[in-house]
Amino acid sequence: MSEQEMLKIFDKHHVEQGIATREDVHKKGYWHEAFHCWFVGEVNGELSIYLQIRSSLKKDYPNLLDITAAGHLLADETIEDGVREVHEELGIQVTMQELVPLGIISYSVAKGAFLDNEFAHVYLYKNAPNFDLFHLQEEEVSGMVRMSLKDFTEMWLGERTTLYGEGFEVMEGDKHVFYNRIIHKKKFVQHVPAYYETVIKRIEIERMKELLLKGWSLQSSSKWTADNPACGQCSVTSLVMQDVFGGIILKTRCEDGWHFYNQIDGMRYDFTASQFSSTINYDDIVSSREEAFQDTNHQQYEYLLKKLR
Repeated sequence: MSEQEMLKIFDKHHVEQGIATREDVHKKGYWHEAFHCWFVGEVNGELSIYLQIRSSLKKDYPNLLDITAAGHLLADETIEDGVREVHEELGIQVTMQELVPLGIISYSVAKGAFLDNEFAHVYLYKNAPNFDLFHLQEEEVSGMVRMSLKDFTEMWLGERTTLYGEGFEVMEGDKHVFYNRIIHKKKFVQHVPAYYETVIKRIEIERMKELLLKGWSLQSSSKWTADNPACGQCSVTSLVMQDVFGGIILKTRCEDGWHFYNQIDGMRYDFTASQFSSTINYDDIVSSREEAFQDTNHQQYEYLLKKLR
């Protein structure tokens, strides 16, 4: 990306202020937008997360491990246009419909004269392809590495400083050299820890949605059916999700009474919205565990909690 390409700039409240060159954005510390896409996929029965190796030609953070695919949003681009980064950098075609939104994460980094104040629109792609399907953009990416999501999580929560990774680097003549090695934390781009922690937590929330589908049954709600497994599960699910992820329980009025759901780190998560055939108009009324328990019982609660732990 050219230093003279134009980006939209914002104030710290994400209110648009105008445009500026990429060079000025990082020289003057203007807030701007970026598109981040993280790949995950199951390898030998374990969920792995994929990172790119930044090219040695990069001005910033050369040769370090970074987000699977990422880039600035230009002044004339929408969020949806950001998906181009995946194809440009990795040679993988994905659509916005295949991506899971993880929300906007804002963060600031100062490295000498380099000031990076960014609103990152973060997405998850849950079907990472085999390494042989990657065709990398040489001036941007020199290789790919995957590692256990569990190990990656432990690293960014401060529980380890090294982990095992496997991947490939592209050498002269477009030759792919595959390797397995121990990787130290210093080999990663040092985004602020809160960024990594937030991404990890939101990936875990998405994984939880899949576990809930397997965990719901008649033992967690008498309204459960195979055709509509989320039916009647809102109260017990909101309680268990608060146990796992924290946050608060919210409620909104529906035809049959109150519908319960969660707010986690300021984002609304309705894990049982699929039970409804129509769009929900959320009231976002703050509720409580006591109120949610009026629509379930301790036996159902203990059953679901145990299924998810």
